[in-house]
Amino acid sequence: MKRSKLLLALSLVACTAQGQVWCPPGAEWWYEHWGNFGNQLGYVHLAYGSDTLIDGDTCQRLDAYAAGYDFWTEMPYYFQWAPLVTRDSAGVVYLRIGADWTLLFDINAPPGGEWSFPWGFPASTAQVTDTGHIVLSGQVIRYSVVSLNPPVN
Repeated sequence: MKRSKLLLALSLVACTAQGQVWCPPGAEWWYEHWGNFGNQLGYVHLAYGSDTLIDGDTCQRLDAYAAGYDFWTEMPYYFQWAPLVTRDSAGVVYLRIGADWTLLFDINAPPGGEWSFPWGFPASTAQVTDTGHIVLSGQVIRYSVVSLNPPVN
């Protein structure tokens, strides 16, 4: 079975009292985008937008857009997505969907640990295959290598 690996080398900042910060100001992510019926190929860009409070919890708003090329129309595309809202609770990161919090990923999961993405298409399971540490901008950052089943772009 073909498996894709997603490196969750997140731009996290080490903090002596709290461990890593999930989404500090300046954090950004880029990943491949396949739009519509495979006719669009490009990338998605997510970036820290601001902190906000929801039900007394400090949360992060991420701004997002997709850009690339549409092979049917033979034109580039760009569209802004609605902001995403996340929150971190002791290394477990949640995504706000409607009025509910859904598990996005668990930074503390050891190899073999897994969680579901029931809201994706297709629904997927992420399993941690490896973890480690790297140094980014002088900060020690924990990362997880995750295999998605079924693989998604």
